[in-house]
Amino acid sequence: MLLKKILFKHLTISNIKVTLFIQFMMIFLFNLSFSQNFEDYIALTNGTIIPSAGETIKNGTIIIRNGLIDQIGKNIPIQPDVRIIDISGLYIYPGIINATSHIGIPVKSNDRQNSSNRQQEDVKISKPEEIALNLIVPGSNDIKKARESGTTTALVIGKNGIFRGQSTIINLSDESVDKLVIKTPFAQHLSFNRNPKGYPSSLMGIISFQRQTFLDAIHHKDASLIYDKNKNGLKRPSYNKSLEALIPVIDKKMPVVINANKENEIRRAIKIANEYNLDYIISGAVEGFLAVEYLKKENKPVIVSLKFPEPKSLTGYDFALKTKGRRIVSREKNEKNGEDKELKDKIQSNASILHKNGIKFAFSMGLDGKPEELLKNTRTAVKHGLPEEIALKSLTINAAEILGIDEQLTKKYI
Repeated sequence: MLLKKILFKHLTISNIKVTLFIQFMMIFLFNLSFSQNFEDYIALTNGTIIPSAGETIKNGTIIIRNGLIDQIGKNIPIQPDVRIIDISGLYIYPGIINATSHIGIPVKSNDRQNSSNRQQEDVKISKPEEIALNLIVPGSNDIKKARESGTTTALVIGKNGIFRGQSTIINLSDESVDKLVIKTPFAQHLSFNRNPKGYPSSLMGIISFQRQTFLDAIHHKDASLIYDKNKNGLKRPSYNKSLEALIPVIDKKMPVVINANKENEIRRAIKIANEYNLDYIISGAVEGFLAVEYLKKENKPVIVSLKFPEPKSLTGYDFALKTKGRRIVSREKNEKNGEDKELKDKIQSNASILHKNGIKFAFSMGLDGKPEELLKNTRTAVKHGLPEEIALKSLTINAAEILGIDEQLTKKYI
């Protein structure tokens, strides 16, 4: 029976054994035929309930009605028609939310054009009209692997490009796509990915491209508004689906999530967002500990990637590059004096440092990490100073609040 498989699947966060992951408010049984045959009422009794926030409930009860959590607490009266499942000795945690991922999107779904033609390349690197929902393949292996590791919800975005399109937030079950959706679209996604086959191939080129695209969207909106007010004397502006998709962003009706891992990318992302008065979220922030002052000043939540890079792959101004005149010299690896270990400790202490500086964040495995390693890498962050309760919040309630789905996935008593 599927529920038994979930109940006795052993996972670990820090030194706590987790034997059951249930998404508070929205519990998914991960199998359509199973949920169709399931009883209307279930009571899970005598378990230890670890909420995203608040007191741990020992010998607690969860009442599930039609697949949704109806009540959580202690000494809850159970009606005669409710099926009781005793889960003594088991811990019940909220389901994990992966706040940035490609989960459910096939590897080659966005690899559609190989031409070096400039116009076609622009289509590939700029696709704000693309919606991740249209790329998701339900029942894919990565959905299963993420779910089995405790992740029940994920924000999904398209692959490749600078303007990556609009994300979708889904629950990780094997049902049809329309039944997976929690929210779509959620946000427009922007990155600093270089184009290996042409323009823009440098960071400055990418920033110029981003600025020009936002200016084009503003011009397109203004021209359309002028035409709508005086259609008789003006030529109708050409329809542009890409620029149309950016109008909600420049109107602050849709947030933009900017993937910025390195210190200089974080600073530039903040500058661009403020320049165009965007409602933005920084995602990635692998070098967030080097940009703390910028993040604190903005007072905005961050989506932190737990895909830990090797120290030599970082480019933070404090230690990864040294400038001598006009010549940039790469930092040399020096294992003898423990330099690499020190840098690795800093990288893995990133979340702890952000927390100590009062910066709210959610966790993800980034755009190139393995979603099933989210829990394992959270343990690493805990070992490097992040309090366990903050780690749990960053995987659950913080993520739900940052993604704007907390009312759907949580209740006041959680």
